[in-house]
Amino acid sequence: GPTIGASGNSTSNISIRNSIISSGCYVDGSASLSAVGSLATDAACLGAQTLGSADTLNRGDLGRYVAYSNYAGGYYLLSPDSAAIDKADATYCEERDQRNQSVFTRGSSNCDAGAIEYFISKPAESNSTDQKATAPKMPPPVAHTCQDLVAQGYGVWAAYGLTSGVQCQRRDHSAIGIQWVLDAGLLDAVDVWGYADQAVEICFPPERGRGGIYFIDSTVTPNAAIPWPSELRDGFICAAIDRAGTLTLVSSGAPMPIPTKPAPSAASLKNCMVTTDTIVNFRDGPDGDLIRFQDPNGDEIYGWLPANVTLTALDRTPGWFLVDYHGTQGWITVWRVTEAPSC
Repeated sequence: GPTIGASGNSTSNISIRNSIISSGCYVDGSASLSAVGSLATDAACLGAQTLGSADTLNRGDLGRYVAYSNYAGGYYLLSPDSAAIDKADATYCEERDQRNQSVFTRGSSNCDAGAIEYFISKPAESNSTDQKATAPKMPPPVAHTCQDLVAQGYGVWAAYGLTSGVQCQRRDHSAIGIQWVLDAGLLDAVDVWGYADQAVEICFPPERGRGGIYFIDSTVTPNAAIPWPSELRDGFICAAIDRAGTLTLVSSGAPMPIPTKPAPSAASLKNCMVTTDTIVNFRDGPDGDLIRFQDPNGDEIYGWLPANVTLTALDRTPGWFLVDYHGTQGWITVWRVTEAPSC
């Protein structure tokens, strides 16, 4: 946020927690302002850590603290070298929505300044007659619909966890607008939206029946049902997606096996640079396992590279680049990078 102020004209008391304040604080008269767990530019923000000058931050260096390039459902992920990592006060970290880097890369008990975990509790009863001026607004509770789906017996997995902003819900037959899917013997359907491009897997329980999977892609118009790879696992029919849409289970469709990928031959590259468009998975081979490594600051990172970093591409296979990230080599998808013309 910009400048945060409290005026003494009305004995104001402002508490702001676990935030990044880009232009400092001011306190006037008998007012009080507390910014515990926050990052700020001056000492007037009581309880906050002072970082740099307002001029420095306002020139755009907040990009060092917040990764503006990766918008995820109303907020931004922190850069791997962010000074905000682990700097929030754990007292005010809300467990319901731990979408911050600490939890995923280091399992820290602290959350990050500028993250969105803080949830304001209901204010205590007051004798004041002006409740509108004193009671903070209650933000709506964060829905975690995929957890509800798990409670119904489904298997659900998301790369960054079920509280990361991905949402999923069963859909009624009447909500499927493609007649031939209904005619094919629709058994079940699950709609996935929100932060769905992180990689999400839905497993239909055995009692929903056996059949094939069709995916209705919500990101294209008009919507069309596409035969989709699936696998039978412990009686569950499982399919993975990387975008918003609806997975439908139909009785007349034969299961389409997940294709086995032969090891592609790599083509050596020279003077090829690629820049990540978004946060990308960092793997030990084409479509391989995620790599656990240390970034230049010594922080342990699990399986991803930040957006807007330019990397040297060493080899290429259909769909994949082998890149070097500060001495660690791994594979990233070609679909989420911008290639230099020399590639």
